[in-house]
Amino acid sequence: MIGFKSIGSTVSGDEILEVSLTGQLLLDCPLLNKGTAFTEAERDELGLQGLLPLCVITLDRQVNLAYEEYQQKNTDIERNLFLNSLHDTNETLFFALMQEHISEMVPKIYTPVEAAAVKAFSHIYRRPRGLFISYPERDKMDTIIENYPYPNVEAIVVTDSEAILGIGDQGVGGIGIPVGKLAIYTLCAGIHPATTLPIVLDVGTDNQTLLNEPLYLGWRHERLRGQEYDDFIEAFVQSIMRHFPKVFLQWEDFGRSTELHEAVPADLSDWTEGRVLVATGSPFPDVHYRGRSIAIGECNNCLIFPGLALGAIASQAKHITDEMIEAASRALSECSPALKNPHDALVPSLEEVREVSRQLAIAVGIAAQKAGVTEASTPEKLAQKVAAKMWTPHYARYQKV
Repeated sequence: MIGFKSIGSTVSGDEILEVSLTGQLLLDCPLLNKGTAFTEAERDELGLQGLLPLCVITLDRQVNLAYEEYQQKNTDIERNLFLNSLHDTNETLFFALMQEHISEMVPKIYTPVEAAAVKAFSHIYRRPRGLFISYPERDKMDTIIENYPYPNVEAIVVTDSEAILGIGDQGVGGIGIPVGKLAIYTLCAGIHPATTLPIVLDVGTDNQTLLNEPLYLGWRHERLRGQEYDDFIEAFVQSIMRHFPKVFLQWEDFGRSTELHEAVPADLSDWTEGRVLVATGSPFPDVHYRGRSIAIGECNNCLIFPGLALGAIASQAKHITDEMIEAASRALSECSPALKNPHDALVPSLEEVREVSRQLAIAVGIAAQKAGVTEASTPEKLAQKVAAKMWTPHYARYQKV
């Protein structure tokens, strides 16, 4: 287990963390690594002398430097690889960069670009993230889950990879979807990255291209079906319940790539003489129709599920009810820019998503209380619980345990 604990704050208000890792092991931990932002005092205390260049720079400066490097990438898949590499090196910097350029970068780690990364998984794999639970290792499931280095898991996204992003069965490569989705949980709703766990259930694949691929990294077997599959899923659920009884568990097998769109906003505007209300699953540019510009909102589910998860976690709901989902949807509708300007986008922009998620979470928590799946509290206390769960990327001051 990777040990760290918040023990208060400095006079200036900076959070103080006790950490058990030192030296190169600390630098190799993406959740705790600060790179060149480690202070001189931290370098002395944590055995980092000589392991980093002399100059100490701030997180803001690191963000600027990372963005400069990002801009040098020529293709979307290169940008995806760069961001995932940063995610695997320095999570705080990754989320700070993503937050600074959210509309530009979300499509690079999520829909639509992640579809291409999933298809190429066995060729671009560099470093493990999350858990790979394969059917041949089903008897080791408890051990596998116990091997996850962060013990306080509050949110899990799991897939069996059969219906990924409209591109179908992608075998073990489907792990990219839970990884991307949980990054969105953190980015859009502030769910702490140390409390998230992406999982792929490797139950084989019926994708013959993958089965014939010499470099394929998953279980090279036709996809499991029937009772054997059901028993495996039940064993997984029971193991998760034993280890993380209060976890928010999302089953994820689908999204949409722009290659498979059924219509484009420009055509829809033409066909309806500009009267259509459009929200798309992946980003599209604004449409210019008869002298006016029509904003195209991205109805990406990152406007709903992070806030839904945040509300469930903050309120400690026992399970997700239909009423909680409806409450999230209604809260989102109340955030529509089109309510104030009929020519504006149907849904909020990603720049507004953290505030949207906060409002959704409170609505979800209230609905959970009404449904009797959590303890009652005042709206004020619920709002405080939601705020306390919303992490913002920052560097804490480290002390050696």
